[in-house]
Amino acid sequence: IAATGESPYHGFLGLPIIRRGKPLGVLVVQQRQSRKFTGEEESFLATLAAQLAGSITQAEIRQSLERLDTGLSQQTLFLEGVASARGLGIGEAVVVFPEADLDSVPDKAISDTADDEANFRHAVATETEELKRLSKQLEGVLAAEDRALFDAYALLLSSDSLVQGTLRRIRQGNWAPGALRATITEYANIFEEMDDPYLAGRAADIRDLGRRLLKRLQQERPEIRQYPERTILMGEEISVSDFLEVPPDKLAGLVSVRGTSASHVALLARGMSIPAVFGIRDTPLERINGRQVVVDGYLARICIQPGPTLLEEYHRLAEEEAQLSKELESLRDAPAVTPDGRRFALLANSGLFADIAAARERGAEGV
Repeated sequence: IAATGESPYHGFLGLPIIRRGKPLGVLVVQQRQSRKFTGEEESFLATLAAQLAGSITQAEIRQSLERLDTGLSQQTLFLEGVASARGLGIGEAVVVFPEADLDSVPDKAISDTADDEANFRHAVATETEELKRLSKQLEGVLAAEDRALFDAYALLLSSDSLVQGTLRRIRQGNWAPGALRATITEYANIFEEMDDPYLAGRAADIRDLGRRLLKRLQQERPEIRQYPERTILMGEEISVSDFLEVPPDKLAGLVSVRGTSASHVALLARGMSIPAVFGIRDTPLERINGRQVVVDGYLARICIQPGPTLLEEYHRLAEEEAQLSKELESLRDAPAVTPDGRRFALLANSGLFADIAAARERGAEGV
């Protein structure tokens, strides 16, 4: 077609730019020379297209938020992810960011290691006591199986691999924060490379514990936040520490850019019946803080600043869900019997051992 001005070009390579199945555009390379592009060139362009898809998506979200703020649009913004805990949560977004960044801690040579050893041991002892306090505080909120997470953290704090590994690096001449970073990174990487998604998810727990210890070493005090009555907790990667900072009666939903349904945070959310959607990638979190958000754990999406009609519908659905849960609660311990008197076993469909406790609490007889 002469009008396109492409007549001089005889070499063509085009790849679609796609995000979550939605076509965003096409990335095209043209050359005057007639040639066949190599597999390496195609792979490079595919990688570039994937990167562009994320950037374009984030730019579109920013533009949509800007139009909402200026009144140029009344259209509700939906972002899709992966459902990690079912349910509906309506509230105000509170975005959290890691206070202690392990990855940014440098190595630093020291000659006198005694002080750093003592500081690290004190940090471990203090954190162990804090974990015991948190476990006791949540006795009436979480089942014993869910509170076992704190026991797992305590075991890590007493393990030779973590504690002795850090102490060994300190004795080799690295200061305590640098030694801790190296040890945490080593063991987190081991878990991340595991094929089992549940075990791979434990890498986030190890890094979370490392951040908690780093804050102890830095003698930082956690920021005291005032949480809204209906808090939608959002973050790049919601940690167990972030989760526990919010009073249980104020936590209405969870949204995380990263994370899986096998993470400890997802398991805690399911245990406490808190809706959660993870995998909301390419989202400018700083632009969502303070906005009204609906977490839809059924359709695996979040709704930002819903209009009055849609918000009313979500409230109606949430009330129906609460009423249904209340009615089903009264039947939880009743036997599964058909109208003609035939007895059946009520079993849960689960691929995770950690989900068994929640299934039993809801009346399941097995898996």
